Amino acid sequence: MRCIPLFVVSTLLCLASSLLAETTEVKFVVNTSRPVAKDDTLYLAGGTAILRNWNPNGLALTRTADTSFEGVVVLEVGENIEFKITRGTWETVERDADGNDIANRAITVKTGDEHVVVVESWGDEHPKPDRSTVVGTLEVHRITSIEPPRLVRVWLPASYHDTTKSYPVLYMLDGQNVFDRATSAIGQEWGVDETLTELIESNAVQPMIVVAVDNSSRRIDEYTSISDEDGRRKRGGMADPFAKWIVEKLKPQIDLEYRTLGDRETTWIGGSSLGGLFTLYSVVQYNDTFGGAIAMSPSLAWGNEGIVSWIESSQTLVTKPTRVWVDFGGREGATEIAARGNQERFQRFQKMLNAIAQNQNPNLLLDGGLFPEAVHQESAWRERFADAIQFIAE
Repeated sequence: MRCIPLFVVSTLLCLASSLLAETTEVKFVVNTSRPVAKDDTLYLAGGTAILRNWNPNGLALTRTADTSFEGVVVLEVGENIEFKITRGTWETVERDADGNDIANRAITVKTGDEHVVVVESWGDEHPKPDRSTVVGTLEVHRITSIEPPRLVRVWLPASYHDTTKSYPVLYMLDGQNVFDRATSAIGQEWGVDETLTELIESNAVQPMIVVAVDNSSRRIDEYTSISDEDGRRKRGGMADPFAKWIVEKLKPQIDLEYRTLGDRETTWIGGSSLGGLFTLYSVVQYNDTFGGAIAMSPSLAWGNEGIVSWIESSQTLVTKPTRVWVDFGGREGATEIAARGNQERFQRFQKMLNAIAQNQNPNLLLDGGLFPEAVHQESAWRERFADAIQFIAE
């Protein structure tokens, strides 16, 4: 009888294993701090196909009591899943006990998993304010030069209409959340208008214009330069055309309609989470346009940390002095283990950037760092914004 070499058998077994991924049933138990109305359904919404790729009414859970729900999902062993609980819409997404947005919950699937989740409150229990919280002058434009069309919010410093001078411009992502709690998707804002008003009045920074671009239903695609597996399909990878639109369409329109300085030394970009990821990409890829960037809590894990290797290989595109603020919070994660993993990922990234700045490209000027007690939400980014803008506008 002919013998098959052991290494061939091993290779075939590995191949078979990779072709037939192991799956397991994962049980989710959701307990709520207060009874849920009889006509309400709870849903598991998350970043995989079986959870409908972040559709807020993803997987319906079964009610076992007025404060307890459960559901079983078949997932791949080793798969990393992020999720939240909703009552069917993003307006009713889970919040913490004080009404603050929480970071996505995250798990790595193991055989026979069971996860118990406690929901403290819901988004619609903490309504947005009826009146705007904007400080200063905010002009809102509906822009149709991109699909889908979106709102662009332009904040002007107090001196704008009293002088004929021109101003630096900071472009920001997730524009709904930048100035106004009444328009914010989660009832929180960066407070850029309040912070800049104080900094300008104290002469800590020069007066500037802020152009905040609302996100769209294509946020994940537009904010990521690298595609990533999301369940059974790939998402993302459209950051370049979006950045190109900002550079070639939006910026010229802003420069035409407002008194801007227009040069790269006074043109900056900023964002958080996936917006922070987009900011890092844009300031490198379009270094002739942006002389500074604020990247808060960038989603470095996206695309198997593809932004890290991309920046390492593309750092030669930074040909002029460029100020980049990059930071992260020590409590960004659904669990202590997840937060620790995110911390370590950020620290590796920070170490790589520092090595580039010190040994390869002196044009890269860095500040920021790890803020141990900070979480992943607008209130945390608001606290750090003053330091960040003073650094890039120096």
